[in-house]
Amino acid sequence: MSSTNVLGDTLLQFSRDGVFPEDEAVSAATIETPALQAALQVLQNAKDELEAEVRQISRDQPPDVDLWIENAQGIQDDIRQTKSLASEIVREAEAGDQRIEDMKDKEIHVEFLSREALFNDQLLETLKSIRAANELMDEAQQVAAERKLIDAVNILKKAKLAIDDIKIDRTARAKTLLHIRHEDLHSKLHESLIEIWGALVEFNHKERSLYIRHKLDGVGMDLDQAILGLETFNEVESSVQKFSQQLNDVIIRHRTDLHGFPEGHSLESIEVEGECLRLGKQTVDRNVKSLFQDLEVIVKYLSNNLPAEFAKRLTEAIIPSLAERIEQDWLRTCIPVSLDAMAEYQSLLACVLGFAKMLDGMQIRGSAPFHEWVQGASKNWLVKRRDDAMDCIRNKLACGIGKPKQAIHIEKAMVTKDESLQLGLNHQNGNTAQEADEWAAWGSDDEGEVEQPQRSLSPDMGRVQTEAGQDADDDVAQSWGDVWDIDDEPQEPEPAAQTSTTRRHSIKPKEKELSLSEMYTISSIPDHVVETIKRVLEDAGTLSKEENSALPVAPAAMGLFNLPAFILAMYRSVSPLCYGADEKMYLYTDSIYMADELKGYSTKWFEREDIPARAQKRMKLDADIKTLENFGKRAYIEVMNLHKTVIKDLMGGAQNFLLTHGQDLAPEVEDNAKNVVTHVKKQAQIWKPLLPKSAWAQAVGSLANVAATKLVQDVADLDSLSVDAAESTARVIEEITTLDELFVAEGSEMPLTSQYADQWLKLQFLSQVLQSNQNDIRYMWFESDLSLYFSAQEVKDLIQLSFAENAGQKLLIKEILARPFPRE
Repeated sequence: MSSTNVLGDTLLQFSRDGVFPEDEAVSAATIETPALQAALQVLQNAKDELEAEVRQISRDQPPDVDLWIENAQGIQDDIRQTKSLASEIVREAEAGDQRIEDMKDKEIHVEFLSREALFNDQLLETLKSIRAANELMDEAQQVAAERKLIDAVNILKKAKLAIDDIKIDRTARAKTLLHIRHEDLHSKLHESLIEIWGALVEFNHKERSLYIRHKLDGVGMDLDQAILGLETFNEVESSVQKFSQQLNDVIIRHRTDLHGFPEGHSLESIEVEGECLRLGKQTVDRNVKSLFQDLEVIVKYLSNNLPAEFAKRLTEAIIPSLAERIEQDWLRTCIPVSLDAMAEYQSLLACVLGFAKMLDGMQIRGSAPFHEWVQGASKNWLVKRRDDAMDCIRNKLACGIGKPKQAIHIEKAMVTKDESLQLGLNHQNGNTAQEADEWAAWGSDDEGEVEQPQRSLSPDMGRVQTEAGQDADDDVAQSWGDVWDIDDEPQEPEPAAQTSTTRRHSIKPKEKELSLSEMYTISSIPDHVVETIKRVLEDAGTLSKEENSALPVAPAAMGLFNLPAFILAMYRSVSPLCYGADEKMYLYTDSIYMADELKGYSTKWFEREDIPARAQKRMKLDADIKTLENFGKRAYIEVMNLHKTVIKDLMGGAQNFLLTHGQDLAPEVEDNAKNVVTHVKKQAQIWKPLLPKSAWAQAVGSLANVAATKLVQDVADLDSLSVDAAESTARVIEEITTLDELFVAEGSEMPLTSQYADQWLKLQFLSQVLQSNQNDIRYMWFESDLSLYFSAQEVKDLIQLSFAENAGQKLLIKEILARPFPRE
């Protein structure tokens, strides 16, 4: 800075006036030490001048200063007085708080003394209550010692209330001791009461007796008071249950339980002697009337010897289980099955109804089961009838097929003379032939002019050959008529005959009814089933009559018409389990026999005049008969399928029979062929007495056809066949064709196997082809019947299989293919 004076002035102005230098050169100047000392000197000088000025002012104005000092002193005095007053106020305030604290302490003390006084009052009251309760228990104990149990119980009840009213916690020792004493006295009184009750109502198991005494000597309690005591102890319900159980064990069960005694053992009667109810020495029969008489004795005994309300509750406790036992063991077994015993059934209903009304008269609940049983009289009888029928069928099935018997099936049809003659020729039936001879007496004017279709008793007799692989037993299973039915569709006549027939179509040949019959075998079961169904339906018809409408079981008539369905359903469900493995075919014959019998019965039913029209309409057996027939057919198919499977298994199953174990005609092939023949012959022997002749032929033919079909197919599947193999195959076929002996009719050497096995002739021609040379095959194709059973392609395959390829073979094949239908 250029001048120390400027620095001094700047600092003085800043210190005194707060003025900051505006000149930047001054504010930003660098201050050196000498300059700073000079500036401080300037400030010192300014200070000295200011102090001198203040002193001068003070000397010039002294009165004002004294006044100010005096005022200041007064203010200080006021301040001291104010502080002293404040201290006094504080002291006074602190003295009031102490008094308040002392007052609170005194209030607490007073409250404590009040509580102490209240506690003492409560303690006094509690002690008095404890003493009172204890004195009541002392009194109860004293009264009980005098055998005044009811009074003791009442006093003890008051003591219990007194203990509960004691206003202390239950866990308090004094109250706990009172409760323990009360429970002890209560238990002793209860034991005494039960002891007295047991003496008043005494059961003697050895004598099978019950004594009900109204009063005991030396005991200040009678029967009414004892029951009142039981009510006091809430023991009435448990006593009633125990009483009813003991009464049942000691007396009632021995009178009503039929399962506890052997059949034929007589039951003991019920007797009353004064206060005693016991099983008497007299015996009674097992009939419901005497049972209800004895039960009435028991009910009246209880009513006469017990207080009314207790006797009512006791009887109502006994009746439910008693009613169930009587219904199951007595009433159900007493329901008669036959309508001839309806008088007995009505007497039974009257007896049950009388007992129910007796209970109603005594205002005892529990008679409802008996009323319901009487009201359901018809339903109960129907259930019994159903169960009886089912049991009969079940028991018969359990005994097995029994002794088989012969049955005959008769089929009636309207036929012409020519049909009758043809049937006589086909079956060699003496009766049929005789009936055909009777046509001469009819005097037919147009005899011999009209050709008629042939009819056959056996389905295969008059039918054309079926396609390969079709099984005859499937036809048998479709209807019983496949065994006996008559074909209503005429066979297609030759063209010339057809022209003749058309020319005289207006001429109607005379017809007559012809009866066709065949014998077969059934078990002993179907007669039993049919007779059971007939009895049921006869009873249904009887109940439907107007004169029987008043019978109690008359409403069950409609239900009876439904029973045959249940009976047949039972037979269908159980019979497969009751027929032996070799008896399954009986399911077929038995079912068809029953169906025939029921059909005949149903037809006659609608023709009867003694059956009301409404009953005739209700009887509907058609659906059940159809179901039964289908059941028999299924049984037949199952048997046939079983034996077909056996034959197929013997012939290699799915493998080629002629290539067993990969060898051409291994030795076991011929053995298996013999086994097949043996099996078929065995079944033929088993079925021969069982099935009708035509059905037997169809069944056995069906088995033979399985073997024939398998052989034909297996030969066709071969890739090559040597001469030796061809001869061996022919031997196998020859073995199978020995089954022809089963189909040789009496008086004839020609077997009828082909009529029941559509592959049979094909098998025989196959054997001939395998053993023939080319010329023989040419002859069989063009001159014989080979083309009827083999197609040209099949014969070509056989030629290629059997002969080496050469000019002769090719020529033969060419000729055959050129004339695939040589017979046309």
